[in-house]
Amino acid sequence: MAVKADSENWDMKKIYEDTLNIAYRLKENAEEIKGRKHAAFKRNKQMKEIAESYRKGGEFKKLINWMEEVSVFGT
Repeated sequence: MAVKADSENWDMKKIYEDTLNIAYRLKENAEEIKGRKHAAFKRNKQMKEIAESYRKGGEFKKLINWMEEVSVFGT
């Protein structure tokens, strides 16, 4: 995480470089990320309906808790 003093300005060149590095890493690992996403959040019609009901109802804490419960990475 970038840290700067209150009196310092952000170095936009460094921010741009970091952004590109992140984008390249995501692109390089896209297949693995996709696989982990599918393994963590097994999508089916019922699960989509549950998630949508929480989202539409504005119950975001319940949505997060539910996502953690169904995730293989949940605690």
